[in-house]
Amino acid sequence: GTYETGLAPRLVQGLSGIVFDRFTVGHSHTCAAQKGGGRLFCWGANQHGQLGDGTTQDAQLPIELFADAITGGQGGGAGQGGAGGGAGMPASWNGIQSAGSFHTCATLERDDRHETYCWGSNQFGQLGQPASQGPNPTPVRVNDEVSVIDGFDRFDRVFAGGGHTCARGGGDVKPVYCWGKNDFGQLGDSTTASRHEPVRVNVPKVDTVYTGLDHTCVAVPAPSGNVTLSCWGRNDAG
Repeated sequence: GTYETGLAPRLVQGLSGIVFDRFTVGHSHTCAAQKGGGRLFCWGANQHGQLGDGTTQDAQLPIELFADAITGGQGGGAGQGGAGGGAGMPASWNGIQSAGSFHTCATLERDDRHETYCWGSNQFGQLGQPASQGPNPTPVRVNDEVSVIDGFDRFDRVFAGGGHTCARGGGDVKPVYCWGKNDFGQLGDSTTASRHEPVRVNVPKVDTVYTGLDHTCVAVPAPSGNVTLSCWGRNDAG
């Protein structure tokens, strides 16, 4: 609730009576999901719209992003009280969210299926929209149909990095798709061309994905029960 540098842990204000079980932090902003409640709150820096409330004003106190205001149209969405493109049934956040440097992504559930949304900076297409469209201060739908076209389930988890985003497809195969900034090959598509459309990464079934500033790693379960780690992208520090 202040702009003073915190030299010791302190309680976040404005969240009295709400229990959270998932948190994510970006460069200068934070988001948290209510435990089992389908609610999502963000606060902090907002110069690129990374709080998703339809403004670029910083917030000292948590702001709620209302899932039922998001209509579910491909390439459209809404933030706090906004309106997006397409029709859809009421939805709720499912607690899967990830903050990148200056953008944020999350998944919600509507009619028993997942939908993936991102908001904030879009300098490299990390929102799943052409970079020429610029930043978006309200959630926009990512083209998760690409996973369905490839024969997999929709994305069930999303991971925001420095200027890129990755998602894991649902079902048994659990494929990985990435999009956005790619100057160091962090998308894993054997190129350095940034792209706004999700592209599948050639890795086996994964457990989870880790997105850094300019690199990406995945944890791959082995038949022995162990887990192997594969990484790609920037490597100037090893």
